[in-house]
Amino acid sequence: MKLAKDEFLQIRLSSKQKESIRNAAKMANADMSSWILSKVLNSQSDDFLKVIEKLVSSQQQSYIYAEIHDLLMKCDHNIFGETVKLPPTAQLNSFQLNYITAMVEHRAMQLSEKTPNWCSEINSLKKPHFGSNLKCLKLYLLLNSPLAFRKRNIFIDSTVGQRV
Repeated sequence: MKLAKDEFLQIRLSSKQKESIRNAAKMANADMSSWILSKVLNSQSDDFLKVIEKLVSSQQQSYIYAEIHDLLMKCDHNIFGETVKLPPTAQLNSFQLNYITAMVEHRAMQLSEKTPNWCSEINSLKKPHFGSNLKCLKLYLLLNSPLAFRKRNIFIDSTVGQRV
């Protein structure tokens, strides 16, 4: 979702600075305003929220979770906090919201980073969700699911950093 530009911001700079910005924007194949905004505003956070929005209308949600996984795996100590600082704004169901929250919490543990404040505001699922309907796997999933997912009543075998 692209936000409408309905405000102006005027800054004063030297002609040398303006030429430098113009050249950098041209090399990035962008107009000056877009280039400056990309430097000032956190595009990582925007990317995270845009991927999450895809869950609302997607029939293939596993692909979207994989995309979220990949985005989180690219995060290191320098950008993790900025990437996940804002809570999901899309109209997600309880499972989707808990799954994303568990992914963020798990990645925070992997990086020894602080979990964003919004994670603690998400209530865990009331009923357990198992990644498989096979009864013989339920005990395995109960014992081997990552902590962040177990705390949210989600029992899976693979998580951030792994793929099935």
